[in-house]
Amino acid sequence: MEGAYEDDAPWQAVQSLRRIGTRQVFEQAAEWTKSGVPLKRARGLDVLAQLGRTVEHPSNNFPLEVYDVVTRALQTEHELQPLDSAIAALGHLGEQSAIPLIASHRSDSRSDIRFTVACALGSFPNDALSVGRRARLGHVWARGTW
Repeated sequence: MEGAYEDDAPWQAVQSLRRIGTRQVFEQAAEWTKSGVPLKRARGLDVLAQLGRTVEHPSNNFPLEVYDVVTRALQTEHELQPLDSAIAALGHLGEQSAIPLIASHRSDSRSDIRFTVACALGSFPNDALSVGRRARLGHVWARGTW
C-alpha cells in the first residue's frame, strides 16, 4: 500500500482489506498504527475505520477493539495524515464517547483536520454537543477560529 495517500491503488488495497475484515486483517492494521512511517499509520487507521463493513453488514467487525486502537493512536498522533485518518475513523465507528475526542481537534491549525472534525461529527446528528460544534465548524473551519 505504498504511493501517495490519494493514489487509487493503495485505496483499492484498503477497500479490499476492509471487505476481508478478518481478525488477521485487524491485527495487521492495528500493528501498522504503531509504525514509524506516518503513511503506514494512516493506512492502518483507514483499514480499521470500516473493517468488515459492507452494504449487507453495516457495522465494524471489531468495534470495541478498533475504538481502543484508534483512540490510543489519536492520543499521540501529531502528523497530518494519520491524525486525519484517526478522526475520520472515530466518525465511522459511531461511538458516542468519541464525540469529545473528535471535537478536541476543532481548533487545529490545519484546515484539513478541522474539515475532518466537521465531517466526523456529522456521524452524530442527534447529539447536542456534536450538532453545536459542527454548526460552528461549518462557518469557520477554513479560518481556524471559533
